[in-house]
Amino acid sequence: MASLAALRAGCGLVTTAIPNSMDFLSPTIMEVMTLPLAETEEGTLSLKAEKEIQKNVGGKSAAAIGPGLSQNPETVRLILDLIATIEIPMVIDADGINALASDLSVLNRKKGTIILTPHAGEMARLIGVSSETVYKDRIGIAASFAQKWGVIMVLKGAHTLIAAPDGSVSISNTGNPGMATAGAGDVLTGIIGGFLALGMDPLSAAIRGAVLHGLSGDLARNDLGETSLNASDIIHKIPNAIMYHQKQEISYDPGPNYNLL
Repeated sequence: MASLAALRAGCGLVTTAIPNSMDFLSPTIMEVMTLPLAETEEGTLSLKAEKEIQKNVGGKSAAAIGPGLSQNPETVRLILDLIATIEIPMVIDADGINALASDLSVLNRKKGTIILTPHAGEMARLIGVSSETVYKDRIGIAASFAQKWGVIMVLKGAHTLIAAPDGSVSISNTGNPGMATAGAGDVLTGIIGGFLALGMDPLSAAIRGAVLHGLSGDLARNDLGETSLNASDIIHKIPNAIMYHQKQEISYDPGPNYNLL
């Protein structure tokens, strides 16, 4: 879903890194290139895959990491190594965030701009508090984390927050309760990753990604209602959301590369 969302966001070429045993997915997502990699006994990405991943990062303009990776200890080590060494802009979600929770210090070694996209539960694990604590001070917690670690924080939820390293916070006014569904966060990862690959400034990619993600969900809700809304519906409405913004004279200035890993 993240890969398909990136394509809909305008990314010209998307490569999805998957365990060897999952290469059967290739025919089901025809527009997406796949990169089969070494796997653990549990069928998750192995540390042995790192060299091949690093090789394929060359020529890519952005990376997205996390959805579906699992919390296998070896995979977690791989994720942390990649976060510390990949130099292109990166959006991290899901199991990428869970891996970070085990060793936040890796952010001190990051080489490129990082955008994190946790929901309240993942944010709570990152900083070692309860979800209730996060809900009580979403703005303060997001801003504090972004400043401390020098990252862009996209804290998902009702009115998604985008906090910058300078302490500023933007609030999205799009989205609806029907988007609280499996895979919706993966779609946001793909949209932001696609915008990064287009060469958009990372903070702009995060803000516009959050707004367009919510707008896509709102357009889907208008057609289908909130009850039946699913992540695929959000993906299908991304082009409509982008066209709406273009009509509002919000410009998109793609860079020379359109390549996401």
